[in-house]
Amino acid sequence: MSSGLTQSGMQENDIYIGLWTDWSHGSIAGATLTLTKRDGGLLTAFIALFVTIIGERFWSIVSFVAHVILSREAAQDGIYHQRQAILHNTSISSAALWRLLRISWAWRRHHNASLFRRIFPSLLLSFITLSAFAVAGIFSSRVATSTGGEVLISSLYCGILNPFITQADALASMNTYAFHRMQLSSNYALLCYRNTSSREDCPRFARESLPFNITKNNACPFPGQESICRNSSATIQLDSGFINSHFDLGINAPPENRFLYRRIVECTPLHNEGYTRHVNVTRGSNSSILYPVVDFFYGTTRSSNKTYQYSASLPLTDFTRNVNFGITEYVLRSRTYFTLGAEFSDWENTWSPIPELLVPDGDITIAFLSANDIVFLNQVDDPWYSAHTPAGEIELAGVNSSAVFPVPAYVHDDPVRALGCIERYQFCNPNVSNKSSCTPLGGIDQAVQQAPHLYQNEVQRAHIKWSATRIITMSAALSTVINFLGTSCLQSRSALWRGIQSSLPENQWEVEIESWFKVTMANLQSTILEQATGPTEPAIRQFLTRPNNTEEHQMCANQKIRSDSFTSFNVLGLTIIFTLGGLITLISFVLPFAVERVQRRRNPYSGVEWIANETLQLQRLAHEAVGAGTWQGTHTDWPTTAQTESLAVIDMSHPKHPKLKVAEKNDEVSDSSGTTIASVQVPKTLVTPARRSSCLF
Repeated sequence: MSSGLTQSGMQENDIYIGLWTDWSHGSIAGATLTLTKRDGGLLTAFIALFVTIIGERFWSIVSFVAHVILSREAAQDGIYHQRQAILHNTSISSAALWRLLRISWAWRRHHNASLFRRIFPSLLLSFITLSAFAVAGIFSSRVATSTGGEVLISSLYCGILNPFITQADALASMNTYAFHRMQLSSNYALLCYRNTSSREDCPRFARESLPFNITKNNACPFPGQESICRNSSATIQLDSGFINSHFDLGINAPPENRFLYRRIVECTPLHNEGYTRHVNVTRGSNSSILYPVVDFFYGTTRSSNKTYQYSASLPLTDFTRNVNFGITEYVLRSRTYFTLGAEFSDWENTWSPIPELLVPDGDITIAFLSANDIVFLNQVDDPWYSAHTPAGEIELAGVNSSAVFPVPAYVHDDPVRALGCIERYQFCNPNVSNKSSCTPLGGIDQAVQQAPHLYQNEVQRAHIKWSATRIITMSAALSTVINFLGTSCLQSRSALWRGIQSSLPENQWEVEIESWFKVTMANLQSTILEQATGPTEPAIRQFLTRPNNTEEHQMCANQKIRSDSFTSFNVLGLTIIFTLGGLITLISFVLPFAVERVQRRRNPYSGVEWIANETLQLQRLAHEAVGAGTWQGTHTDWPTTAQTESLAVIDMSHPKHPKLKVAEKNDEVSDSSGTTIASVQVPKTLVTPARRSSCLF
C-alpha cells in the first residue's frame, strides 16, 4: 500500500517538521511535535527507556517508605530482617515481588499464622508498582501517533489556480491536469467511498470519506412539475450535511476561524415529449443525403435555440451486422447553468434554461444519455436507460462450450434521454446560532459571494474567502464529472461487453447519480488539500495565484494530512511524562536524606537500619562480626577498609552451610585479578577454634 504522501503527489520535504498546534484538541492539549520516522522512532524508544528508569526510581521511594514504616527497634526474627533487606536492596519492583514470594514459600512452615500479615503489604506494594508502570509503559507510546497520524503541510507551491486563463496552450495544460485530477478522484471514490473501506486503505485525507444522506421518491424539484418531470415523485436527493472545515476537510484552525460547507443535489428524469423535435439534416458537402437527428429544447444556447442535438438513427436490429457496424458504446453529454450572484458575470453560462427548469437558488445540469446501437439482454424499466424495443434475437456461446443459443434482444426506446439536476450550496459560521449563521441555499456563485459576510472579523473573512475561492474554481460539479470522465463514469459499463448490456435495475439512474456525487465529494477533499500543496504537475504551477497577505499565508501553513511517513507526538503528554519523571527522580534521591534529618532526634533507629541494610553495609557487618577489617564510612552507603587489610574468607568445611572465617596466619591477600597485595599474620587469639567467630549469610 502506498503512503499518503505518494498518493497525494507530495514529497517528504512538503511536511512541516517541528512544533505546531493541532486545534482539534485546543491550544494546550493540541501542542504537537512532528518528526521524521527515524527521529520519531528514536524518541519513542527513549520514552520507553525513560519510563522504565522512572519505574525503578518510584520503587525506590515506595520501598524506602515501607522500610521506614515497618522498622522495629526491638529484636525481630529472620523473616523481618530478610524482608527489610529485600526492600532496601531490590532496585526494581518485579525482582522485589519475586524475592518476597520466594521467602514467603521458604518460611511457610515456620510462620504459618503471621506470614501473610507480615509479607502481604510488601507484596501488594511491589505488585501495584509493577502493574502501574507496565501500564504506563504501554500508554506512554500513546503520545506518538506513528501510523496514519496527522501532520501539517508546508509546501512552497501553495496557491489557487487562476481560472481566467485564455491562452490556448495554457488551457490545454489546465484541462489535462483537471482530467488527471478527476481520474484520481474517481479512483479514490471507488476505493474509499464504500462500506468496506478502512483508514488503512485510504490514508490520505483528514477523513477517509465524507458522509452524505440519500433521500428517494421526493417531489419534482423543478417549477414545471409534471410537465417536465417523467414522474412527479421520482426525485433522488443527496445531501452532504454540514461538512466541517477542520474535522472533515483538515483545515487546521481554532473554532472561531472554521466554517461549515453543505452541498445538496436533486435529480430526476425529464420528459422528452414536448421538448424534442425529430428533423432531417444534411452533413458536409453532400446535400442529397439526409440524416435524422433529435433536437432538445430545454433552453437556448449562445448560438442556437436548441439545448442539445444528437443523431436519431434507428439502432441496427440485425445483431449479426451489429458486431461489425454501429456505435456499441454509450454517449454522455451535459449542459450546466450557473445561477449567478451579483458580483459574477454571465461569461461561464453557455445555456439558459426554460422557465419549467429555471430555479433562482441553484445550478442546473442536464445529463443526456444515448445508448446508440447497444443491445440489451433484458428489457430495462429504468427511465433513463429505458429499453423495451424488440431487436430480434442474438446468439450467445456458452462459457465452457462451443454451443450457441439464441436469446431475445432489445434496444433503447428513445435515441436520447435526459436527467435534470439542481445543485445547491451553503456556507455556515459554526460559532453563530442565530438565523444569519448560514448563507441561503443557492448556486455555487451565490454561496461563495455571500460566505465572507457570515463573519465580522476580517481575518475570518479572509480565511473563508480563500477556501471558498478554491472550491468554486477547482471543485467538481456533476457536469465536471460528466465532461471529463465521459462514459467511463457510468456504472452500467461494468456489465457492458462488445455492445451487449447485461441486466440493469429499474433504478440504475439513481446508481449513476450516487456514483457521480461520490466523485465530487472525493474531488472536494482533493481540492482543499491542493490549496496547500499546490498542483502535483510542475507545469501547472506557473498559473498559481499565490497568497499575498498574512491570513492567506496562514491558510497555506495550516492544512492537515494523514501520513505514515512521519511521527507526531503530543507535547502535553511528553511534558507530563518528563516532568513527573524528573520529580520522581528528585524525590527518590532527596527523600532518604530528608527523612534521616527529621528522624535523627525522634526515631533515629529506622534511619540507621536503612543504612545498615544496604548491601555493602551488610557485607561490612558480616566481616566485622568475625573481627575482620578496620572499617570507615560505617554510616554511609560506601564503607571502606585500609587497602592492604585482609578480610574474612568463606569457611569451606561445610559447603552446605557456609560461614565467614578470619584468614589463617600467613594467608595471602589478593585483589580481584589474583595479584598478591599483602601477606598478613593474624594473632593466634583470633584463630583459636574455641574463640573463632562466624556469621551466616
